[in-house]
Amino acid sequence: MKMLRTRWVLVGVVVILGLSLDVRRAAAQVPWAGRTSVDTDADGAPDVFDNAPNFSNPGQNDLDADGIGDVIDPQPTHAGPFLADLGLTLGGPYTINAGAQLNVAYNVAVPVWGNFGHIDLDLGGDGTMDATYFGSLDGTLGNINIGPGLHVDAFWDTNTPGVYTLKGEAFGPGGQSQLVSTSVTVVPEPGIGLVAGMTVVTCAFRRRRAR
Repeated sequence: MKMLRTRWVLVGVVVILGLSLDVRRAAAQVPWAGRTSVDTDADGAPDVFDNAPNFSNPGQNDLDADGIGDVIDPQPTHAGPFLADLGLTLGGPYTINAGAQLNVAYNVAVPVWGNFGHIDLDLGGDGTMDATYFGSLDGTLGNINIGPGLHVDAFWDTNTPGVYTLKGEAFGPGGQSQLVSTSVTVVPEPGIGLVAGMTVVTCAFRRRRAR
């Protein structure tokens, strides 16, 4: 007589996945030096030259010649009293990861007449003003957000580790500040290492043997 014996056989399937990723942020913004072809408010004046870059101001009208376009100037026909030095200070020094946004704190000690003015920035400290930020310069703390792709050249590239200079001047109806500066240290962004754990898939089946 033949006996049938049922035997369970376990088969282990082991899957090991090892991954090592170094994730870097890619700057999608248009560098300021390239914004001669960007016109955010579609008024015919490229952002880099616009005296009101976020508000349409055809003809760049500026009746009081204070550098603030009439469309955003609280007193477009009057440059206001002479305020002398506005007392601009910049925060810092700063340390950021490569490819990160830089948030620069600023303070204006003397509020500008009408409160609305602009801060011109020299990214890299090479003597060329690369960007202008318009806003309320009313004597309180504020922040300027600088994206990693705002300006990229030999003097300023926050996608690349190094030490960079940031200089700025504040302007408003009737006054302007001295040129002030701060430093920005860019460090390599920490790599993100992902190692998938071991996954074991166990399968069972019957095998019959005749004896």
